[in-house]
Amino acid sequence: MQRYKTLYSGVKLCQRLEPAQQIERFKHEFLPEELDYILASEEKRFLRTLGKKKQKIFHEFVLPYLKDPKGDVFKFDLSIAQRWILKRVFDLGWTVDKFGRFDRNLSYGSYTREANKSERIGKKYQWIAYHEFLAHIADNFEFTGDYESDNPPQHYHGSWQIGSGTRDIDPSLLLRKLQEPEDNQKKSTSVWWQPVEYVFNDADKQEKIAWIPKENDCPEPLKLIELTKPNDAQTWLTLEGHYRWTEPAPIEEEEFRNWRRDIQYQIQSYIVRQENLSEILAFLSGTHFMGRGMPESQYMLDVFVGEFPWSSSYINKKFDDVQDWVKICKGQETLPYPIVVTTTEYLREISTFDCSIDDTISALMPSAWLIKNMGLRWSGGKFSFVDSANEILAFNPLVEEVGPSACVISKEKLTRFLAENQLEIIWTVLGERMLIGGSNQNSHGRLELSGVYYLNQGVLRGEGLKAWHRVPESND
Repeated sequence: MQRYKTLYSGVKLCQRLEPAQQIERFKHEFLPEELDYILASEEKRFLRTLGKKKQKIFHEFVLPYLKDPKGDVFKFDLSIAQRWILKRVFDLGWTVDKFGRFDRNLSYGSYTREANKSERIGKKYQWIAYHEFLAHIADNFEFTGDYESDNPPQHYHGSWQIGSGTRDIDPSLLLRKLQEPEDNQKKSTSVWWQPVEYVFNDADKQEKIAWIPKENDCPEPLKLIELTKPNDAQTWLTLEGHYRWTEPAPIEEEEFRNWRRDIQYQIQSYIVRQENLSEILAFLSGTHFMGRGMPESQYMLDVFVGEFPWSSSYINKKFDDVQDWVKICKGQETLPYPIVVTTTEYLREISTFDCSIDDTISALMPSAWLIKNMGLRWSGGKFSFVDSANEILAFNPLVEEVGPSACVISKEKLTRFLAENQLEIIWTVLGERMLIGGSNQNSHGRLELSGVYYLNQGVLRGEGLKAWHRVPESND
């Protein structure tokens, strides 16, 4: 029984999580059908261990308790909400004469419940009535929080506590989607924040295999960290960036039919205290970051761009504890001194029903710690942040131009802030080069790259990339 109860609780938890949260917690995104199958299979297995009388007790008493442990204590008659919403739809003006034919034609042949689709006029009125009803409930009922939790009723601060998707439109973000290349062949095209081009020479299969372990043939990370924007001649520093150079496929060939060479970099920066810089650099020197999971930027769900990081919706979600000084890496290893992650990742998924975005929007921003301590504020325009003089200090270039995911900050303003507060900044680089597409591309392994960089009196320095050639063990 304990095994079934544990699995049941795990499945119900997973059903409440967004896909990104599932991946972060379980390293896997579960489809609804997959979760239903897991639960049904375990229930069948458990019932086979019971006699007929105990099976009846299980269905009449145990299963209802698992579905609603609090029983009638906080039970709400759902039919009240359904009747109120239906009446409100008619009050708002929906009639068969006005909208019946349109709604029937729109729904014809479409029975899917997916979020991103055209909806009936009647359904739009239902959404309006539904949110009005939630407002009445919030004003007149005590908030209990997680319905499967044994905690006492909690204080209600805002609609972000009700559940993911309740605040489905971000009014501070008018983007429908981020800029993206038309096809993967554009991944080798350079932009000002990825000024390093990589030219893939013609090569046969053996030459492509021999290309993998070449350590002296990798893009220079220094050129990706310190940048110059052409139209303003300012110098910018990358806080975080994800870069890729992919060998184009011949125009007449399917994209992944044959082997293609591929290089990827992930650059992440951290704030360290001045007196700890030497020891942290020594500790990280020669480290293989593929094996040591350094602290990373966290996903920020259900918080609007314009609310970050000052609003109750952000503060009550307790994001701050992962954006302040940390020592623990993902692998539970401990750094010698605490560091600050400099970025946060905004995430708004396309799975919401409002259809206000055409694709999932994932964009890097400065971390809460950096915004608060540098005195930054949201500019009112997309993912850019300004100082008290209304000058842009940090922004995401992907918003305006096709290119890699990144967040950059003014070198002049950042170095001044660091000097005034006895702080320093370091960068870690994690990369790999390998073959993609075709068959058996993994049998030749990959070259994994790691490096550490820092500013020394305003000059970017580093030890260069260290390399590890990983070849899968033979099954012979």
